Amino acid sequence: MTASRSPITRYALPARCSRIERDVRRRHATWATRCAACAVAVSAILAGYANDARPAIAAEEARAESSVERRAKALRLVEQLGDDRFDIREQATTSLLKMGLSARAELEQATRHLDREVRYRAERILLIVRKIDLEQRLDAFIEEVGKPGDYDLPAWPLVKKELGDKKETRRLFALMVRSEPELLSALERGKQPVFELLPMRVQEIQVAQQFGTSGPTVGTLAASLLAANITNAESNPQVAQMVYSLCYQQSLRASLTSGEYAEIMRTLLGNWIQRGDDILAYQGVQIAIQYDMKEGLVPAVKCLKNANMQAQLRQYAILFVAKMGDESHRELLEKLLEDKSPCGTWQLNNINLSTQLRDVALVTLITLEKKDPKQFGFLHLQPSSPYIFAPMSAGFESEEKRTKAFEKWREFRATQTNKPPAPKNE
Repeated sequence: MTASRSPITRYALPARCSRIERDVRRRHATWATRCAACAVAVSAILAGYANDARPAIAAEEARAESSVERRAKALRLVEQLGDDRFDIREQATTSLLKMGLSARAELEQATRHLDREVRYRAERILLIVRKIDLEQRLDAFIEEVGKPGDYDLPAWPLVKKELGDKKETRRLFALMVRSEPELLSALERGKQPVFELLPMRVQEIQVAQQFGTSGPTVGTLAASLLAANITNAESNPQVAQMVYSLCYQQSLRASLTSGEYAEIMRTLLGNWIQRGDDILAYQGVQIAIQYDMKEGLVPAVKCLKNANMQAQLRQYAILFVAKMGDESHRELLEKLLEDKSPCGTWQLNNINLSTQLRDVALVTLITLEKKDPKQFGFLHLQPSSPYIFAPMSAGFESEEKRTKAFEKWREFRATQTNKPPAPKNE
């Protein structure tokens, strides 16, 4: 009977890479070029072993041996990784993989071995063993919701505090660990490590996309937003801008609209866009408009209260309130009815319109009152997506028509006995 082959021995490393020629060739050969085929083979080994139900790494066998015997066995196998015979090297590789983490110390020591073949194989064995161990820990972690087990996973207490402990939260966290282990480890260490690493990760994603790779994974997006929220990344302009650049990724839009993580992703993004002030608040409004998120009312109100912000930017905050706001925003909007800051001059249907910030505030108030703006003199108002109306169409042909519109509004407000009159424009 032929013994079944383990998932490791299905993929033999190329014989031409088995040993490095000594003397002249050892000094002058380029190892990276010579081992390109080896790298492909190791990837195949990893895929094959991981797909073979990730067998447990002989924990019972390791316990049966004394620590002295186990260490002696591991050291002997490590030396066999550099044997002149290919089959001996392969057998040693398979045996060390079966020993798994119990041989970690010896394998880590072997990565500094004088023999390049030993170093190469030890590094690849460690890669596979750690991958299998991580997947086993993640599988157990996902299944044991609500249990306080120690799974040695980076930043889980912080994630749990931020998002709670539910099955979908654990599943998303597993994606974060697979995609961004370094970022989560940095999050455990504090704010500064995140501020150093996160911009670099975003830049790596942007560069990769220039060469045709797909956008960031859900795990990367979730880990980035989580780290930004926990570390108050809005306090660092460079980091904040990098996070906002991720918010326009198509993969983020997809994760917000469908799939089991949509609610969590909207929570992460909603928390982020509420944090910024000044220009970051304006960017938060723009993100909220794109994804139809009511959380954008928080940065919108910040913009409306910021008298130093340009009118061209504040008008979009008003437009967001027109779409998502309610009567609770009336008092703030009515204060803007005295703001004559110009937003622009436009030509619509051969008619020149000038728009002031107070015009946009007025048409928003009328909209919130569920009245027809045309009845107040906004004859050129045009609908526009994603806003309710185009800001350029909220202007007037002349100052006379503007004055009449505001007078009509004051007359309407006077009829609302339970509401104080609006400020008068002079």
